[in-house]
Amino acid sequence: MDIVSPTTPAPASQSDMGRKRDLKRVDRVAREAGIPPEERRDFGRYVERCKRDGAYGSPPDGDATEDELRMMAEEFKRGIR
Repeated sequence: MDIVSPTTPAPASQSDMGRKRDLKRVDRVAREAGIPPEERRDFGRYVERCKRDGAYGSPPDGDATEDELRMMAEEFKRGIR
């Protein structure tokens, strides 16, 4: 029997790892597009809203492609929020 101490971190779930990867992609696209660090959280919310509204992203998971993220970054910079 394996004993797990309370200080042993729980293994990351597959969805946690996917979420972290998605955040890194969004952050990278924001940097490449010249979105200032203080606006990146707002850009991430904009991306989520676009995906939720069905404007970008493909079913069933709604993940946006790199090209779609770049288009969203340009829209965000132009103030289409």
